[in-house]
Amino acid sequence: MTTPVPVFEPARFRYGPSSDDLSPIAWRSLGAFALATVVLHLAIAGRYGWFRDEFYYIDAGKHLSGGYVDFPLGVALLADAQRALFGPSLTAIHVFPALAGAIIIVLVGLMAREMGGGATAQRVAALAALTAPAFIGADALFTMDAFDELWWTLATFVLLHILRQRRPDDGYLWLMFGLVCGIGLLTKLTILAFGLAVFVGLFLTPARRELRSPWPYAGGVVAFLALVPYVLWNEQHDWPTLAFWHHYSHGESTLTFIVQVILLMQPLALPLWLAGLWLLFRDRLLAPFRPLGWAFLFLTALFLAGHAKSYFLVPAFPALLAAGAVAVERGAENRPRLAGVTVAALIIGGAALAPVVSPILPGKTLASVMKQPIQPVADRFGWPQLVGTVAAVYRRLPPAERSTAMILARNYGEAGAFDLLGPEYRLPRAISAQNTYYFWGTGIVPRGVVITTEFQRQELTPYFRSVSKAATVPPQDGIENEEAGKPVFVCRGLKMPWPRVWNRLKTFS
Repeated sequence: MTTPVPVFEPARFRYGPSSDDLSPIAWRSLGAFALATVVLHLAIAGRYGWFRDEFYYIDAGKHLSGGYVDFPLGVALLADAQRALFGPSLTAIHVFPALAGAIIIVLVGLMAREMGGGATAQRVAALAALTAPAFIGADALFTMDAFDELWWTLATFVLLHILRQRRPDDGYLWLMFGLVCGIGLLTKLTILAFGLAVFVGLFLTPARRELRSPWPYAGGVVAFLALVPYVLWNEQHDWPTLAFWHHYSHGESTLTFIVQVILLMQPLALPLWLAGLWLLFRDRLLAPFRPLGWAFLFLTALFLAGHAKSYFLVPAFPALLAAGAVAVERGAENRPRLAGVTVAALIIGGAALAPVVSPILPGKTLASVMKQPIQPVADRFGWPQLVGTVAAVYRRLPPAERSTAMILARNYGEAGAFDLLGPEYRLPRAISAQNTYYFWGTGIVPRGVVITTEFQRQELTPYFRSVSKAATVPPQDGIENEEAGKPVFVCRGLKMPWPRVWNRLKTFS
């Protein structure tokens, strides 16, 4: 007769099985999946072009400070580090996000092991992470999201270890949890929601005993210390981050949010993570990890109530993928084909959606399939056309005007593109009044002609006496995005002092 595994053993402070009860780590499979994602991402990294936000982060790396209008200092430090290590090439900037994706894959596999899964569960969990469009897309770009997902996943892994086997001398694990969350706060502020969700999950389960210990609160202090530079920077700059979040674009309906989440994790993986969520609540052996189930539900409700972007929820999925993989492994004991069917579904679903979120198809082929790709893909097109068009306008100016001309970009992507690609055309420095570029451009006063990008004529006539259209930005490979088809104006003669114009152009969004 099999002895039931106790869910809680208060006398030994143990919530789950000891390390001796866990299966061996399937290092070969996890390592192969991790290596595959790095190789594949770097093989296609240079196929389209720079992503809009990448220009911004590269510039932030050249202007290191305690924070920026719309993000903490972490991604700027990484941008500066990658430039120092690998140089400024298009492929080089994608090394770090590809590595982040590889680590996530390994961690998700290890999560399945923490939940009692064997080699099959570890492989299925890792494959689910490898084939999820949300992770594929994030790891194809140098943005906050790839690293934000990494820190959430690592913090979840530490929390799993705490819940699996908690002893009185393991308080340091909460400090480690706080440290990881602190690094996450240096990357993106949304991990604050994860910390709150973990508290709610602990409170709603027998694991609330953790809240009677000082260690979780000590971990919270460690995490919040990472916010000090950002808070000080905001105080010095009149709290622009609060203004940014006030104007941040929201508005997704509940149905849109749910549909997009399913697509981000890929529809054929839906049964997997739903089974994982079910198991976290209904399975006795996974009862120690129930706080993560409540945390997921709380995050879903929180983001729906706040009309947040659907991808905000993505970092909360690794625990569900791991639990779902455990369910598949158990089910395969009675239905041997279940594991194979699951693997096939994950591969087919991931392969079908990967070209939508990453630069797999050649540009012209992509345009023939979809002229308006999703924004993370579409915004990798058109930057050479933008810079080249403005360069042609600049060269047509009389020599006297060309010597004092300045470029005014509507948004940070354009300003960053001119900063990175403009020197090849010997263009003057570009400024923009959007987000942190507003502070970088404050004090720079035009001494003559101003060439603008993406502005409309009616937006410029209140500030300049002469506004004449000089060109239109053509699309690249037929891809329609925010830059394609936008006018380039040459503006002369200010109607008011430039500081007043600059403050009116200021945009935090």
